[in-house]
Amino acid sequence: TRNQWWFVDLGADFTVREIQIYHHDDQNALLNAEVRVGQEAGSETNQNTLVGRVTDVSSNPVRITVNGNVEGRFVSVDHTGSSDPLVLCEVQIFGDLLGDPCDNGCVVPRSLANGRYSVQSGYVDNTMAPGSCFRDNYLRVECNPGSIRTGSHFYTCYQTTGKLDYHNTGYREMLSDCGSSCPRPQINPNVLYYVGEKTNLIGDRTAFNQAEEIYSRCEDPRYQLHVGHNRRRCQRGLTWTHGVWTGSAPRCGKENCMNTIKYKCTTGAGSVSARPVCIGNPMDEVTISCRNRFNGAQLSGDTLIRKNGEDTHGERSNDTFVFRLVIINPTAEDSGIYTCLSSELSHSISVAFEETPVCSSPATNPHVIVLVGENNLPIASRVSFSEGERLTFWCEDDMTLVGANSIECIEGQWTGRTPTCAVQCPALTTPVNGRKDGSGTGSNDRVAFTCDQGFSLNGESVLTCQSDGTWSADVPECTAVQCPALDTPVNGRKDGSGTGSNDRVEFSCDERFRLNGESVLTCQSDGTWNADVPVCTEDNRCSRPHIFPNIIAHVRLGEDTTTIENRQSFMGGETITFRCEDVRYQILDGPIHRQCIDGEWTERAPRCETSRLQVGVDNTILKTVSPDGTFIVYPIEGSININCQLRTGGRIGDSATITTNSTTQPSQRADIAGKLKRLRLRSPTSGNDGTYTCQAGSLRHSIRVKFQDIRCPAPGNVLNGRWDHKIATANILNPPAYILNEKVTLQCYPGYHASSNQESRCNYQGQWSPPLSSCTAN
Repeated sequence: TRNQWWFVDLGADFTVREIQIYHHDDQNALLNAEVRVGQEAGSETNQNTLVGRVTDVSSNPVRITVNGNVEGRFVSVDHTGSSDPLVLCEVQIFGDLLGDPCDNGCVVPRSLANGRYSVQSGYVDNTMAPGSCFRDNYLRVECNPGSIRTGSHFYTCYQTTGKLDYHNTGYREMLSDCGSSCPRPQINPNVLYYVGEKTNLIGDRTAFNQAEEIYSRCEDPRYQLHVGHNRRRCQRGLTWTHGVWTGSAPRCGKENCMNTIKYKCTTGAGSVSARPVCIGNPMDEVTISCRNRFNGAQLSGDTLIRKNGEDTHGERSNDTFVFRLVIINPTAEDSGIYTCLSSELSHSISVAFEETPVCSSPATNPHVIVLVGENNLPIASRVSFSEGERLTFWCEDDMTLVGANSIECIEGQWTGRTPTCAVQCPALTTPVNGRKDGSGTGSNDRVAFTCDQGFSLNGESVLTCQSDGTWSADVPECTAVQCPALDTPVNGRKDGSGTGSNDRVEFSCDERFRLNGESVLTCQSDGTWNADVPVCTEDNRCSRPHIFPNIIAHVRLGEDTTTIENRQSFMGGETITFRCEDVRYQILDGPIHRQCIDGEWTERAPRCETSRLQVGVDNTILKTVSPDGTFIVYPIEGSININCQLRTGGRIGDSATITTNSTTQPSQRADIAGKLKRLRLRSPTSGNDGTYTCQAGSLRHSIRVKFQDIRCPAPGNVLNGRWDHKIATANILNPPAYILNEKVTLQCYPGYHASSNQESRCNYQGQWSPPLSSCTAN
């Protein structure tokens, strides 16, 4: 017939992008065929859109690329008008399903010969039928044992678009296959391989399409190909296995065969010549022939061949020109001197048979599949293997190969040992709100799990693949962290009730109560609060006391005292110390100390009264007034004068006196020095501490004096820095000393900084306040 056609019903409407047609070697069986896509079926397919015409069948398959993405349900190949039969081996159609039936999923591709598609649900692999929907991230490609996978081992499903991506390459039409292509052929030394007739070297290619041909030649021109074929073709194997190469792998050598017989010729003159003689491989049989070299004469009837002087069983040819001795399966024992005797003629050769070494069948291990040759054929019951033969190993099911995946027979020895197959555990999923570190599934492989912030791990943090193919425990779960519920403080309030990670709860107190503790608590990632619930205690603080003019007030803070400045409230138990602004002529009228007790200040507020007398301390290096109004005189050097004078500037009079309640009384009385009364103290000590009172008639004024040599220890050297010392103006001590109120500043070298405070001062206790710091690397 001249009206041959073929069509296929895709079962749904597709946007067709490419059609691949595998054809018969008879080129006329497909040439000029028309390919159409549309909605018509059967004999009406000629009404569908023409998407291509086969004008070149040199490649197999023939590829028809559809321009414009034609839509349709039926694809046809029409050979109308040709008298040649239409022969199709396989037709593959690539496109996208219209009106994708998968909700947030992808459609499984066409059937996979010698393999299957699967998705994993927990520890179970579920086989997916072609055309079905799957919503897992990955679609796995698994080939049957003995079948070689070409292409990727998985596809990625973009669930939002329903598109199937080939191994994250962006292409959908590059489908994987099991066995439809040929593996890399066996590569022998000194042999060059080309794709096509001596055009492109095969390089690192590992797979070849059907109908592709490779050509071979020797790399060294002094060698030539022998044993094997210089042209080989990739063709589909039987029972839909992977592709196989025609012919056998060639080798290069200086002679036409691999094994030789060595012999020597002895002439009547006694000269010796030698050259190799080639024999077939394998050496099934060898023939030693005897003939008359002159004029092609026939051999005499008594012609025979002797080995080492003993007769052998040879025979003459029918034409009596040749006498032959056939040796079947020769071995080393057949070596010797073979002599041809014919009438009066004789000639001898020395023959040595050298056996080509072979390898015995390797050891077998459980679950290991052994294949031989580049076409990966089962070894069956073979017990020996020739030089250069290669064995390839695979594992059954999902077991993992441990060791080399192939070995080769070289000089009668295998290049390695038979590997073993280890049990493989199923792949582990990543817990929700967690992370997985490690992806191994072999024996003793370990996978660690952690959770995101705010979640805690319930289960084992590390799982180990055991020898029986199971994991040491189930995949752990990540659950949200929960802190314990918080109580509301007595006499207080709580704002917030969350107990999840990073939840915050705020606290406050009722009127007349004060919060002791953190006002805001946060639930931490380890399930604990960052602090304890605060407590509301009765507020017994005092408000700022009234301070009269010319009064200086100090409050004690730790080891130091400081002026109250603008403080408006004081804690229960705090004490304020008062003194007059200038104790030389001002008199404090009232208590020196007032304490906050139960929200009230003790005592009344003091005032300062002005005296007509002025009493001071002179002839000292440095002096200061303590918070309670005591003159602190330091350091002690030579004599100190206590002076008394009238503030009006007049003479004080001889009757004025200066007395003291100190335990060590002055060695002499006060004397008149101009307009003032002066009491000289020579090298005073702490025994001279006390109150010094000046009285002139009815006028009277006192000051308290304390003699104290306050010095702070030298800071010493500091690592990665130095100290700057600001010397007080009155400090004329020799050698220099660090005295009250003097300041040192820490200067750290580049790349370092002060670990805490940078400045420290010498306080009343002779200590640096705050404590000296050090230099820490940035």
